[in-house]
Amino acid sequence: NAPTFDAAVKILEIIYKDQGEAIPLKDTWETYDRVARSVGKLAPLSPKTIANRRREVSRLCDWIGKAYPRVKSAVDVTGPVAADYAAHLAASGVKTKTRANVITELGTVWRMLEKASTRIKNPWKDLIPADTDGQRIEAFTHEQEDAVLAAAKAAGCDWFEVCTIARHTGLRYGDVARLRWDSVDLEHGVIRHTPNKTKRHGITVTLPIIAPMREVLEGRERLGEYVFPGQAEMYAKRSH
Repeated sequence: NAPTFDAAVKILEIIYKDQGEAIPLKDTWETYDRVARSVGKLAPLSPKTIANRRREVSRLCDWIGKAYPRVKSAVDVTGPVAADYAAHLAASGVKTKTRANVITELGTVWRMLEKASTRIKNPWKDLIPADTDGQRIEAFTHEQEDAVLAAAKAAGCDWFEVCTIARHTGLRYGDVARLRWDSVDLEHGVIRHTPNKTKRHGITVTLPIIAPMREVLEGRERLGEYVFPGQAEMYAKRSH
């Protein structure tokens, strides 16, 4: 009563057809992009985040083409292949925090691909390394802070003003460089800003404008939307 070969093939064809497409590896990003847009997952993301995610997918596909030439679809990116890529990143000297970010991005893409084909399983979820490269150093002394601010004032180009805002708010350089005037409320003495780190979650912070900051802000001429237009332009070109 064993089925014939042709009957077995037909059964397999039905099973695989019902479970969805294999999704060619070269179409990985396009498929992710299409599904993510359809469920509204791309709208909250910045263009920079999307570009970074796409770059990581491209790098993975390039590596697979060399290390696993027989892997032609997203279905074939299994646990061993993903683990090998994680090991490749480590062997290349990529720090654990960066590796964790890369694998998190790839996991995000594969979770969305799971919605496009039930044949695809996310192979990245257990590969995120613990951050062992982080290093906490002692806070600057007041003398060191004074030295940094003095060097910033000597450098010009609004560096002293930027460092002063950063010093008294805790905002990262990129957030200060791109600070907009519509976020600054001198009348009520606060800055309302959505830091880049929390932008995807829509979290806005309200920061008091203390005396050293007010002195910096009140003395500035408004030359466009940014408080520091030269810094904003420079950061846009070379954010690192």
